[in-house]
Amino acid sequence: MKPSIFRPRHLAVAISVTLFTANLAYADATSNELLNILKAKSILTEQEYNALAQRVKDDEEKTAKKRTDEAIVKFKDGLTISSADGQHSIHLGGRIQADYRAFSNPDAQNADTFDIRRAYLQADGKFYDRYNYMVAANFAGAPALVYAYVDANFDKAAKVMVGQFKMPMGMEELTSSRFINFQERSLAMQFVPAIDRGVMLHGEPAKGVYYALSVSNGTGANVAESDNLQDGKDVTGRLVVNFAEMIGDKNAIYHLGGSHSNGDLSVTKSALSASTEAKGGKFFNTADFSGDSVDRSRYGLETVLAYGPVKLQGEYINNNFKGRSAGGVSYDRGLDSYYVALNWMITGESYASAYKGFKFDRMRPKQNFGMNNGLGGWEIGVRYSKLDASDFTTTNAAGTGVLTTGTANQADAWTLGVKWLINPNTRAMLNYVETNFDTPVKYTSGTVTGTADKEKAITMRVQLDF
Repeated sequence: MKPSIFRPRHLAVAISVTLFTANLAYADATSNELLNILKAKSILTEQEYNALAQRVKDDEEKTAKKRTDEAIVKFKDGLTISSADGQHSIHLGGRIQADYRAFSNPDAQNADTFDIRRAYLQADGKFYDRYNYMVAANFAGAPALVYAYVDANFDKAAKVMVGQFKMPMGMEELTSSRFINFQERSLAMQFVPAIDRGVMLHGEPAKGVYYALSVSNGTGANVAESDNLQDGKDVTGRLVVNFAEMIGDKNAIYHLGGSHSNGDLSVTKSALSASTEAKGGKFFNTADFSGDSVDRSRYGLETVLAYGPVKLQGEYINNNFKGRSAGGVSYDRGLDSYYVALNWMITGESYASAYKGFKFDRMRPKQNFGMNNGLGGWEIGVRYSKLDASDFTTTNAAGTGVLTTGTANQADAWTLGVKWLINPNTRAMLNYVETNFDTPVKYTSGTVTGTADKEKAITMRVQLDF
């Protein structure tokens, strides 16, 4: 019997086939490189090379498809589930704001109280890497829808949002309640559009430039249009520039912007009111306008100057109401408001790191509390705000913007604040708020009736968001 001859080429082919059939699940660019080497050394014939190369290609396609179908679960600022290719995701989040408010005048209408200011649950994410969405509800009190929108990201310079969301006016309003400077927003934010239902075109046409143009009902959150003859659509626009981004300064914010809104207001929903920053008493209140409808226009100016851990922020908001009352009296009433705030991160965090989307987002402390003896992040701040509605008086003609007796048409407020960022998702806040009224405001507590020319309050909040 002739001895069997097993040539080296046959051995190499056998080893190659064994490796590629046993481990195709791990085929990648290295497999192709190995095949090329074997072919170059004439260990594999052209036919053998082509057959094995095709098997590698087929397996790579199967592996890629399998990975695409897999879900990746991670926790960062909430639970996020995303597809392996990054095309789809869902984030489950929420916020809890547990407050306490104490007022200096025990006889006034403002009771010292613990409160759940907000208790949100939300789901947000994206589909096909282009369609962003959010649904959020507030369960502090009667459950109510807050946000429900889809934002189609066709291009960085042209996105289209539709649903219920915040209209583009007022930087302090557009900044989430989780990330504002103080526990509550200023007096100037009492008469901005805020949450409404509509559609918005927005985007960044150039580095450091953002615009937004919306059309909405003008009726507020969770209210559909009821009378198109008296209550037309609101058109709101905003244009802002961050010069620091233009020049590439990542430690600064040089933000300047303006906004404008115009629309018709139904006379049945035209009464105006404002409360203090401490969520205390309602100090400004008017009767409804009368006539066919009210022409309401608003404009605002906003600025932020920040470098490193120091920030100066301010806004001015003007409201104007025009029309003719049912008695035939023409009116033109203005309402002005503004605030200026100075804040300092005494632990050194840069405000620019929390500036995203031309508003403020999550600030991350340099070191979390309790980790390596970390103190967390600490911030102190002071704010002055004013509301001037002196065009509204008790002696105005009926239906032209009449101030309710016992309320004031001017107020200003000082707020001092301390904020402790325990970690990126947990914070505690302590504010002192003093509000002064131009005329004493009437209050009733039980059987006792009196007046107050100022309100002093200490407010506290513990917040967890994810």
